[in-house]
Amino acid sequence: MNKEEFYSQQEIVSKYEKRRFGGKSGNYINKREVSFYLKCLEGFKGKILDMPIGTGRIARNLKNITGADSSINMLRKCEHLKIPLYQCDAGKTKFKDDEFDCVISSRFFHHFKDIDKFIIEMKRIVKPNGYILFDTFNWSPRMYCKNKVYRHDITNIKMLAFKYNLDILKIESMFLLPPLILKNLPFKIVKMLENLEEDIKDKNKIRHFFMTRNVK
Repeated sequence: MNKEEFYSQQEIVSKYEKRRFGGKSGNYINKREVSFYLKCLEGFKGKILDMPIGTGRIARNLKNITGADSSINMLRKCEHLKIPLYQCDAGKTKFKDDEFDCVISSRFFHHFKDIDKFIIEMKRIVKPNGYILFDTFNWSPRMYCKNKVYRHDITNIKMLAFKYNLDILKIESMFLLPPLILKNLPFKIVKMLENLEEDIKDKNKIRHFFMTRNVK
């Protein structure tokens, strides 16, 4: 079963947020992740695409936003947001050239070893000097599982940015343990680990978040 089929299952969709962000620790992890995107787009008035939109955890906090996902069940989960929703492959959408001022792609790239096609497509549909925001995993125990994820570290992303003419405007790294592990720890431990992050080099943190500008 590929990733598209996996995240199209109703059981997976219905339990997605609870499994990843349930409880006090999980909710805090979610807030930290989402806050990166909201801070980057504070005061932003352009047209935004959230792809894949997933359960809408970022889109529900933004205006002038469109959602896209390959999973029809994820899209159904977002119908209450009353925003435009489209089912599509993130590597080959039907959006027009330069249609959006910004694309957000959260918790997506780590599912693929090769992310070039997604970057190429996002550049196509984002206006010149528009923004492409995304995050990657630096390490996860799921790298060694059957339904594996892939590492894309800061050096790798910098190389891709140079290759595809993206200006990296901001990098924020966070978490000393994978979020799925942090979620199950007592909240006091989660906060303690967060306080330790400032003493740890970014290259040793688990997640990297990027704000880039599309140079054409």
